[in-house]
Amino acid sequence: MGVAADKFGNIYVTDAFNNRIQEFSSNGTFKTKWGSLGGTNGQFEVPIDVAVDRSGIAYIVDFLDCSVRTFDLQWQALYLPLLLR
Repeated sequence: MGVAADKFGNIYVTDAFNNRIQEFSSNGTFKTKWGSLGGTNGQFEVPIDVAVDRSGIAYIVDFLDCSVRTFDLQWQALYLPLLLR
């Protein structure tokens, strides 16, 4: 399970078994979940790690898709996935 925080203190957690990312506020209150099973934008095949940089770009490591996907914090895809195969 991957965990990351943004500059506002929001916490992002990978939920690999449900192929999604969950977002919590800085005090731990659930805010939203995002993603589903698949290989297109907004979909994952076992997301295992997440990182958020200072500019607010989220990087999601997708295990079975062998890729790193990038999103803004409104969960809009920014670039084509970086394939790691």
